[in-house]
Amino acid sequence: MSYAPKDATPITATANREARALYALDDVEDFETSRRGFVAWVPGGKILLDDGRVSYDTTAVAFLDDDASDNPDTVNPSLWRQAKVIHEAGLYRVTDRIYQFRNADIANLTIVVGDGGLVVVDCALLQPAAAGKLAAAGQVTLDGDPAVLDAYGSVVDKFDPDFPIVTP
Repeated sequence: MSYAPKDATPITATANREARALYALDDVEDFETSRRGFVAWVPGGKILLDDGRVSYDTTAVAFLDDDASDNPDTVNPSLWRQAKVIHEAGLYRVTDRIYQFRNADIANLTIVVGDGGLVVVDCALLQPAAAGKLAAAGQVTLDGDPAVLDAYGSVVDKFDPDFPIVTP
């Protein structure tokens, strides 16, 4: 089934154009803040599942790369800006010994560098996607220790320590 986008209705287009005046769309601080601590992009631009299928493809949101682009008439300018601010998937350093793999799923994967290895917590919906993010993150060295000690995931909204992302 093919999909063809539709133009905004005249009322929607007018409302979205008028909404631009409500926001400080030329303020770049949000973009700078969201990129703080950047370590590495998703290797090859794709997060792969064990069977080679693509779980997330960063090129699918490449149309958001231009920070200065105006929203299309079909999208509220605030939502367009938010999408542009958070779309860059990759590994980020939050602070000493804490990293996050961001913007490649419904949730971030957090990596804590412990004295005996890494503790990885992911609240994503699917274990294979979490494992793919962890594999992508594992292609860089986190504070000199690439070993994974513990990795826990969730089943939708229920924490389950018996649902490992990897087997320690």
